[in-house]
Amino acid sequence: ASGKSKISNELSKHLNVKVFCSDLVRKELFGLKPHDFMDVSFEKGIYSKEASSLTYGKLLLLAQEEIEKGASVILDATFGNKHQRDEALRLAKDMDANIVFVECCAPVNLYRARLIKRETRPCISDARIRHFERFKKRFEPLNEIPDEMHIRINTEKLLTENIHNLLSQGNMLPLKENAGAGSSLRIL
Repeated sequence: ASGKSKISNELSKHLNVKVFCSDLVRKELFGLKPHDFMDVSFEKGIYSKEASSLTYGKLLLLAQEEIEKGASVILDATFGNKHQRDEALRLAKDMDANIVFVECCAPVNLYRARLIKRETRPCISDARIRHFERFKKRFEPLNEIPDEMHIRINTEKLLTENIHNLLSQGNMLPLKENAGAGSSLRIL
């Protein structure tokens, strides 16, 4: 509902890097197809804390594999708590990779509208309007992320405008002079 998947996929095309989506990784881990809808309560079933830890662990492993090849990667995931972000930062440090957190924001009414739209069409994400208030309460702001690693965008703006703004940021592009490291980009 934040627009992070749309931004991730478009940015991937411009940077020619792989995207790993937490929704897809989660469903694969639990033997589901991408559009299999899991109608579960907040933080239950495949969205329990344990299942989420497994999902984020797999995302970071996939990122590590790409970085080891000297490639950059986009992780299309919320990284909604400090522990998850700390693990991503640790991986980037251990791999001598650059990391950028892109926080995708929108007005609350737009989040709600996007979530309501999901009720009537297939969607890989299982997040629905009934999860929104609990999600907002659980989300931990990115206060610990230094400004040079944190970009906030408003996904109410046009996709082309957001992509242009992201690409104009020097920290979004892979560093060519450091062939062993890729830019590991986190899309939030």
